[in-house]
Formats: sequence, C-alpha cells, structure tokens
Amino acid sequence: MHSFREVDILFEKDDGQVRISNLEPGTVVDNTIVSPVYSEFYMASSVARQGTTKPAKFTLIYACAPGKTMEKIETLTNDLCYDHHIVFHPVGLPIYSLLEDAVNVER
Repeated sequence: MHSFREVDILFEKDDGQVRISNLEPGTVVDNTIVSPVYSEFYMASSVARQGTTKPAKFTLIYACAPGKTMEKIETLTNDLCYDHHIVFHPVGLPIYSLLEDAVNVER
C-alpha cells in the first residue's frame, strides 16, 4: 500500500474561489513523501474519467545504466503509459508491466 490514497490539487479561479481538481496526466512527485534511501517516485499518468486519479508508486531496484537520471526514467515511464493499443488515453501503469504480471500468473 502507498502512504496516501488520493491527491487533489487546489486551483484558484479568476473570481478568487478555490476548486479541487484531479492531477494532470504526467504529474510526478519525487521528493518529500518518498524514501530517502531508495530511488522512487509517484506518478499520476492516467486520466480520471470518473472519480479521482490514483498515482502509482515506482521504485528503481537496479540501474544498469548509471548515467541515466531519475528525470529520464520518469519521462520514459510516463511515455510508456501512452503505448496501450486498445485505449487512446494514458493508462495508470505502463502496458509492459501489466503484461509481465499476466505472464507471471500463467506460470
């Protein structure tokens, strides 16, 4: 489980009132609420058609290319969320991680 369930952002309208809105697709949080020991980040990559956006937590376990920055890994992860061939909006998890889970279930 993650340390939070939903995240809302406050936006101020032109008339001075504040409204609550979902996170925009591609929003990344990589400081403050993440572990200082592990390289991890939360990313809200999907569009909430109904309800609230649910950010996913990603932890980098092993870096085979040590020259890559976390920003590049976050961008790649977000880009992979747009690679679903059935739906035409970003999904919550990259399709390749969903396929990996399906293969592990079959074994």
